[in-house]
Amino acid sequence: MEKVPEKSIDIQNKKRLELIAFITGILCFSLVFIPFTRITMTGHAWGDTISITLMFIGVTLSSILLKKYGRSPLLIFSIILSLSFPIYLVILFVALFTGLIEFGP
Repeated sequence: MEKVPEKSIDIQNKKRLELIAFITGILCFSLVFIPFTRITMTGHAWGDTISITLMFIGVTLSSILLKKYGRSPLLIFSIILSLSFPIYLVILFVALFTGLIEFGP
């Protein structure tokens, strides 16, 4: 039975964890910005809770991987996608204060 080098196992785990972080970022982005799957800021607390939980999972996982393995474009992109909820709030408040959207009904 051949022994697999430990370095290749580490690279496989890195790729798997990068993919999980990227998928979490895509889920966060789709739950915040895409109209058909949007559950954030719709009036239900469970949608915001799910979005915030996925955001923390994605940012934490990406940050740990960035610190352990160094910079990777996929990890940086997954952090940006995971932070889509705070980015949406910034866009919303800027649009509200500049008058692009109305405050009341």
